Amino acid sequence: MSWLDDAVKIKDEDMGKDRRKHVPFSGDVMEGYEPGWNEGFWTPFTEFTARMKFQHFSRGRSSVKLVLEDENGITYEMFAVDGQRFIQEATLGALEGTWTFAKRGANYGLTFLE
Repeated sequence: MSWLDDAVKIKDEDMGKDRRKHVPFSGDVMEGYEPGWNEGFWTPFTEFTARMKFQHFSRGRSSVKLVLEDENGITYEMFAVDGQRFIQEATLGALEGTWTFAKRGANYGLTFLE
């Protein structure tokens, strides 16, 4: 069972305009947000403990992200600026610790706390 199973889930149409402290998910995948998106749900930023494993890099219009997956199969994106610490501290492409989310511009990403 993952932290996401117990998380508060809010439909896009119920979110209102303040999305600064919530992150979008579609099933078990952390999503980028596009206006009109209504395929998943939003959940408040939270801290959680997990072991993340590097999967691959992804590229957006103006960003590069690391794609990570936890032991429950949930997929996350991490901004490259945060990914530097992941790369430095990971062992065999994986890192266990405490994580949360960040919003930069219109994008959302995973952040390693400790």
